[in-house]
Amino acid sequence: MTRSLNFRVGLLTCLFVCVSPFISLPGYAAIREAPISPKAMVVTAHPEATRVGLQVLQSGGNAVDAAVAVAFALSVCEPYSSGIGGGGFSLVFDVKTRDVLALDGRETAPIAITEALFHPGGDYNPDLSRFTGLGVGVPGLVRQMYTLHSRFGKRPLAELLQPAIRLARDGFSITPLLHRKIEALAERMSPGAREVFLSDGKVPKAGTILKQTDLAATLERIAKEGPDAFYRGPVAAQIAESVRTYGGVMTEDDMAGYEARWRKPIHGVWAGMDVYSFPPPSSGGAVLIRMMNGVGDGKDLIDAGWNSAYTVHVLSELMKRAYADRNLLLADPDFTHVPIKRFEDPKAGRKDRKAIRSKATPAHKILNPKKLKREGTHTSHFSIVDKFGNAVSQTQTINLTFGSAIVAKGTGVVLNNEMDDFSTSPGKANAFGLVQGTVNAVAPKKRPLSSMTPTILVRDHEVEAVIGSPGGSFIINAVFQTILNRFLFKMKPEEAVCMPRFHHQWLPDYIMAERFALSPDTVAHLGRKRHIVREVGNFSNVQAIFRTDSGWAGAPDCRGDGTAAGY
Repeated sequence: MTRSLNFRVGLLTCLFVCVSPFISLPGYAAIREAPISPKAMVVTAHPEATRVGLQVLQSGGNAVDAAVAVAFALSVCEPYSSGIGGGGFSLVFDVKTRDVLALDGRETAPIAITEALFHPGGDYNPDLSRFTGLGVGVPGLVRQMYTLHSRFGKRPLAELLQPAIRLARDGFSITPLLHRKIEALAERMSPGAREVFLSDGKVPKAGTILKQTDLAATLERIAKEGPDAFYRGPVAAQIAESVRTYGGVMTEDDMAGYEARWRKPIHGVWAGMDVYSFPPPSSGGAVLIRMMNGVGDGKDLIDAGWNSAYTVHVLSELMKRAYADRNLLLADPDFTHVPIKRFEDPKAGRKDRKAIRSKATPAHKILNPKKLKREGTHTSHFSIVDKFGNAVSQTQTINLTFGSAIVAKGTGVVLNNEMDDFSTSPGKANAFGLVQGTVNAVAPKKRPLSSMTPTILVRDHEVEAVIGSPGGSFIINAVFQTILNRFLFKMKPEEAVCMPRFHHQWLPDYIMAERFALSPDTVAHLGRKRHIVREVGNFSNVQAIFRTDSGWAGAPDCRGDGTAAGY
C-alpha cells in the first residue's frame, strides 16, 4: 500500500512540475504531446537536422538516405556533440530481409599510441586523453556514412550532403543550449576553435547566426570526391598535423587506413519483442539486454510502481551487476575475446535477479576493483522510420563537449577525444567516472569501448520502436528506462522519454538521480536499504519513435533541443 501511494504521489508531483506552464524547471522543456504520422517519422536532437531528414524522406529517399543527411547536418549544427571529426554506430532494420544490421564507425587509436604516453614521468595525467592531441582517435563518421549509403542508399551521396553544406556556409541560429556549451568550453578551446565559435573573442549570444566556412569547404570536397577527400590528401594531412601540434601521434597513414566494420547486433527477446542493439566495441547492447533479462515480466515492478523504493532498488542492483561485468569484460572484439553470452544469455539476467537481496549489495562484493588493475557527455542520437518500413537508429559522438576542443586548421573539423574511453590507466576513472580494466587498455588501431546504445525493437517482424541517446555512461540506463516506461509502465511516448531518470554504474557506489526522479520518502526508504542517493543534473537526451495505433509517434527528449516531424 505504501509503495503504491508513494508511486502515485511521486508521479503526480513530477508530472505537475514537468508539465505545468507556471513552473520553470531549468534543463527541461514542457512535456508536449508526441506528433504522430501514419507514414514516416524523423526525431533528432536539433530542429535543423529534423527538417533535413524529413525533406529527404518526402523527396523519395529512404531511412538510410535521411540518416546520411541528418548525420552530416548534426555535424554542423551540434558541433559540441558530434561531427565528422568523431564516429558513431548505425543500427538498421532492412524491411526487405527483416534483418537488423550494425555498422561500426567507432574511432580507432593511432598506430603510434602507447599507454606510456599518458603517464609522462610515470604519473598518470587524465587531461592528456581529454584536452590534447593524444586524446584524438582516427575519425570514423565519414567512412561509416559512405559505407552505409553504399549498401542501402537510393539518393546520390552528393545530394544528401547539400543541406549540411548550406547550414555550414549560410549559417544557422545559435540555440540557448549551444550558447551555454560554447560558454562552458571557451577557455579550453584551441585558437582554431575560438576563431569558429567565438565572435571577437566573446561568446556569441543565442540567436546569433553561426557560419562555418572552412567546414562547408570540407563538406563540399567530400560531396564531390567521396570519403577519400577526407581520409587522404589535404584534409587528412591538416587533421594529422593539428593532432601532432597539440601533442598527439596521428599520421596521414592512420587516416588513410580507417575502415568501418559491419557487426552482428546484440539480440534478446523481451515482452514479446525482439530487442536489437549495438554489440562491442559498444557495451550498450550487451548491458541493456542483460538488464532486460533481469527485469523479466516485471509484474512485481508494475505492482510496486514507477520509481518506488522497491523498483529503484531492483533496477539499481541490476545496473550495478551488469556495469561491473561491462567494465571487466567488454572491449574491442577485434583485439580480445568478448564473452558475449555472459550478457546475451537470459540465464545471466535471471542470475542477477536472484542475487538481489532486500539490502543493497556493496560494489566491492559484486566485483573487487583490484581485478580491473594490472597486478604488475557529449554525443547525439537520431531515430528514423521511412514509409517502406525501414528504420535507422544512430548514435554519433565526439565524446566530451566539443571533444578535445581542437579544430583542425583550415578544415573546420572539431576533433574528438575518444581516447579517454580507453582505460588509459586501468583501475582509474575516466571523465564519466567509469573504472575499467585492462581488457579495454589503449592499443594501436584498437577501438575504445563505448556506451552508445542505438536500439530497435521488433514485433512480428515489424519495427515497434527506435530508441537511443547521448550521455556517456548514462546512455544505457536512459535507453533502459525509456523502454520500461513505455512498455512496462505504459506511459505515453512523450512521457516515456521525458520522465526523470536515475542511474547506477557500479562505481562510484551510489545512485545518481535527476531532480524529481525520486520523492523524499523514496530516498528515505532507499537509505534504509543501504543505498546512497545523490542528485545530479539532467542526463542523456533520448530521441525515440514508437509505433501506435494511429501511426509513428516521434518523441524528442524535453532535456534538449530535439524535435520530431513526420508526414
